[in-house]
Amino acid sequence: MRDIVLGPTFELTLVGTADAAERALAAWIRSGECPYDAVRAGSHFTLSIRKQSRHFWSPVLTLEVREETGGDDGAASPSVSAIVAGRFNPANNIWVGYMLTYLALLTLILGSAMWGIAELLLDRTPWSLLLIPACVTVGGLMFWASAVGQRIAKPEMAAMRAAVDGVLGTAIGDTAAEGDSLV
Repeated sequence: MRDIVLGPTFELTLVGTADAAERALAAWIRSGECPYDAVRAGSHFTLSIRKQSRHFWSPVLTLEVREETGGDDGAASPSVSAIVAGRFNPANNIWVGYMLTYLALLTLILGSAMWGIAELLLDRTPWSLLLIPACVTVGGLMFWASAVGQRIAKPEMAAMRAAVDGVLGTAIGDTAAEGDSLV
């Protein structure tokens, strides 16, 4: 069975400082070579597919650059490396729409269950309980659609990851971390 990963992630460990990694990404964006719409806020970068190529399932890549100091046993000075953590998510409007729909379905399920129990206590036919399997079915279909969407977006996610790897001078898979479902 295929595993569904909500927000596939990866982590790159780079030799050098976080400032150097931030400068490399910022220079790439400013130069116009970045094929994505990009926004920077300090050490956070958000890359999304350009509007003319974007579709419903197009991913958004969020990057966080941080520094990690590792103390080598017996070393005079600790080693410093940059960590670039990336996470793929759907566009904010898609994510919010899905979450609000799930919340609405859950509210309908709870309301229908309460109404159905009240009907049972009054010795009436609990017709409202029929809404529960309908809501569960809609939720299941939404989950299936998100799995299909993730499969559709996989080539775009791989291209975004390859572009970031190219800018940072790393090869895909060299520093893959737990939860990396793209490699």
